Amino acid sequence: MKGLRVDIPLKALCCLAALLLSGCGSEAEDAPAPAAAISKGPVDPSYYSGEVTFKIAEPLPVGGRELPLTLYLGLSPQTETRLAVEAFVDLRPLQEALPEIV
Repeated sequence: MKGLRVDIPLKALCCLAALLLSGCGSEAEDAPAPAAAISKGPVDPSYYSGEVTFKIAEPLPVGGRELPLTLYLGLSPQTETRLAVEAFVDLRPLQEALPEIV
């Protein structure tokens, strides 16, 4: 009968501890956030390009609140029977409203 192998869980625990402690005390934690972290410009169409494009800017009702989301979709033919979908979700309005939500 083989003995109980504890080296794999022990290695996993050591790796987890190393990952958790690797960021402690770094200057990146104390660095102030950039003032213009949220860009105001339009979304680059190359993210969702297709022969047909859609923009859906509807609030998403979640738990009695409405979260502002914008979905960009691009559809183009992939084969005779399949469509290719390129999608992009713009979360900038949600990022702006997050301090009021939380």
